[in-house]
Amino acid sequence: MINNKYIESLFFSTIFLLSCIHFYNFNSSLADFGFIVSNIYKLKSSWEVVFTEGHVQPVFYFLNILNLLNDGNYISYSLIFINSLSIYIGYKLIFNYYGKNLSYLYLLYTPIWILSILDFHLEIILIPIEIYLFTYYNKIKKGKILIFTSLMVIICGTKEVYAIQGILICLYFAYHERINAKYYILICFLIILYLVICYIYIFPYYSGNISPVRAESFSFRFNSDLLVYKIKVIIVYIFPLIFVLRLKLILICIIPFIGILLLSNNANYSSYNTHYFIGIIGPLFASLNYNNKRFKYQIFLSILVLFTLSPAPLSRLFLNNKVDVWGFNSYIINDRDIIINNYIKSKFSNDRNSIISIQNSINNGYLSYRKWPLPFPLGVNEKFTPRASPFMKYNSQIIADYVIVDLAKSLFIIDKGCDFKYGKCTNNQIYNEFYDNLRRLEQNYNKVFEYSKFIVYQKR
Repeated sequence: MINNKYIESLFFSTIFLLSCIHFYNFNSSLADFGFIVSNIYKLKSSWEVVFTEGHVQPVFYFLNILNLLNDGNYISYSLIFINSLSIYIGYKLIFNYYGKNLSYLYLLYTPIWILSILDFHLEIILIPIEIYLFTYYNKIKKGKILIFTSLMVIICGTKEVYAIQGILICLYFAYHERINAKYYILICFLIILYLVICYIYIFPYYSGNISPVRAESFSFRFNSDLLVYKIKVIIVYIFPLIFVLRLKLILICIIPFIGILLLSNNANYSSYNTHYFIGIIGPLFASLNYNNKRFKYQIFLSILVLFTLSPAPLSRLFLNNKVDVWGFNSYIINDRDIIINNYIKSKFSNDRNSIISIQNSINNGYLSYRKWPLPFPLGVNEKFTPRASPFMKYNSQIIADYVIVDLAKSLFIIDKGCDFKYGKCTNNQIYNEFYDNLRRLEQNYNKVFEYSKFIVYQKR
C-alpha cells in the first residue's frame, strides 16, 4: 500500500510545478492574475486598493507583504504557491477527517485540478477554511465563537459576495448549535450591516458606482445558449460526488452559487472553468458519507469526469491540445519561452512607470507589476480614461508607452478571446477587430522587438 505521505507530496509538487511552468510559458492571463499583481503593487501607495475594481476585499491587504520581494515574477510565483498550498491543505483536512477513501475523491475532483492551474484568485483560501469550518469546527470545545467570528471575518473579507454565503453559514450554525444561536444571529446581522455599507457607501465612493451585481449579467429569462455551459457546471461539481453525497442542511450554503448559475446570462458566470463556484466545494465535501457499495461507482464517475473535462495530466484536454493553455504543449519549456522571458526581464523588470497595453493571453510578473498594465487595445489607438477613484492619482486620460502582442497565442479584445481551438481563432469578429487595431497602432508605434510572432511596440 502506498504511504499517504508520498501521495500528498506528489499531489502538492505536481500542482505547484505545473502551475509554475504554466505561468512561465505565458499560459495565464492578464485578467485576472496580472491585475492582482498590479493591485499588490498599488498597495505600496494606498491600502484603499482593497476597495476598488468593483469588489471589497479587506483580506487582500495582507498580500502587501509580498511587496517586500519587490519583484513581479517572485510575487507571481508566491501567489501560485499560496494557490497550491490552499488546495493541498484542503486535501489534508479531508484525509484527516474522512480517511483515505473519500480523500481520493478530492484528488480526482475536477474543479480542484482546474483551480490548481487557473489564474490565482484570493477566494482559493476559502477551500480549506470552509472545509475546516464545516467539519472540524463541531469538535472544538473552547473558544468556538471567537474561532467562528475569525473565520467569518476572513470569508466575508475575501470578497464581499461571500458575505451572502456568510449569512447562510450563520443561519445554519444558529439552527445546528442552538445553545449559541444568539451569537450566530448577532454575527449574521453584522454581516448584513457590512453588506449594506459595501453597496450603499463603498462601491459608489471607490468604484464609481461599479458593483459586482451587474443587472445585465443576470435575468429570470431562460438563456438556451448557455444551457450546455450550465449543465457542464453541474456535471463537474456534482457528479464526482453524487453517489456519496447526502442531502444535509449545510447545503443551503451553496444557494448563492446555484443562483449565479441559474440566473446568469453571462458565459463567465456559467462556465465550469472559472473561480465563481469555489464556495460550493466546502459545503459539498462536508456533506459526504462513505458508502462501500457505491464508492467504486463514484471513483469511476470521478475519473470519467476528470478525464473528459479537466486539464489534469493524462486527461483528454491535456492530451489533444484542443485548448492551448490546457494541453501538454503548454508545459513544454522551449527556446521561444526562454528568449521572450529573458527579453521581458531585461527590458521591464526595473521599469515600473511605463504604461503597457498587453494582450490578455500574455501574463508576466514584470509586465503586470506596475500601476497601469492595460488589456490590449485599451490606451493604444485612443486615450484611455481610468475609472474614477478618490485615492488613485493619474492624468484624466492615459496612453500606452508600449504595446505587447503575441500572434501565436489566443487573440483578445480586452478580456474577450477568439475561441482559440487547435491553434486557430474560431471567432472572426474578435480576430478581425484585433488585427484592425494592430494595423492602426503602427501609425504611432515603432516595432522594437519581434521574435516568433511575439512583438513589442514602443510609442514614437
